[in-house]
Amino acid sequence: MRREIKNAQGEKLDYKYHRAITKSKRVPKKDERPQLLVIGHGVTGNLERPVVVALATAAAKSGVHTLHFSFSGNGESEGKFGEATITKAVEDLGAVIDACDDAGYDVSYAGHSMGAATGLIRATEDERIKNIICIAPMIHTRRFVDKEFAELTPGKANMWGQAGCRLTNQFVEDLKAVDTVLPRASDLEIPLYIIHDVDDEIVPWAEARAAFDFAKEPKKLVQMSGAGHAFEGKAGDVMAKAVVKWLKEQHKDQRRVRPKKKVAATA
Repeated sequence: MRREIKNAQGEKLDYKYHRAITKSKRVPKKDERPQLLVIGHGVTGNLERPVVVALATAAAKSGVHTLHFSFSGNGESEGKFGEATITKAVEDLGAVIDACDDAGYDVSYAGHSMGAATGLIRATEDERIKNIICIAPMIHTRRFVDKEFAELTPGKANMWGQAGCRLTNQFVEDLKAVDTVLPRASDLEIPLYIIHDVDDEIVPWAEARAAFDFAKEPKKLVQMSGAGHAFEGKAGDVMAKAVVKWLKEQHKDQRRVRPKKKVAATA
């Protein structure tokens, strides 16, 4: 896919697209749209975050087209980091889906941490998302900001001491206003996959468990150990393999149940 993607503010979003590598001899049906996995990162991340790259690489190698991108204000995407709220991220994701849909793809979405919360919000408002994958999902957004940044002064301190990642009132107040995305899980009408580390120190395992319990079928919850919140190294590869296996099962089932075109009634 070669096209410029801009959000509602006219800011260019940086992305990388990977064409699927496949040896399958299956011939797509005439009206069948190719599948594309869109991947979004978490707080202070970008499209090069290891957990994102691991999943993008594994998906493409298994035969799934993949696009991973940086939300505005992050990485090489245009915009200000201090304005990179979860509400704006939901709009950014919509712009990415617009481009993918216009290019002829059916879209699934995978998000890490706040990127997962972003996906849960978007998926309950945008029927173009066919499947959703949540990796270490941030569910209680107010709890997150209160726990991680309560001792920091917005406008004067950086998130986790990272250069260029200034904490702002705009970011804090937006997460507090959202409060929690738990009700979004129960509103989902698409397959949901959650994978989370039981000892995650940033986002508690209990949040993933609660989201899973709230969600309707079909759904799957996978518990890992030793992955932490970042899912780097071998843990990222294990995660990616499990996610891709599940996603391809969904694609297979969705091809099977694809509704037939309606035939107009005759008098």
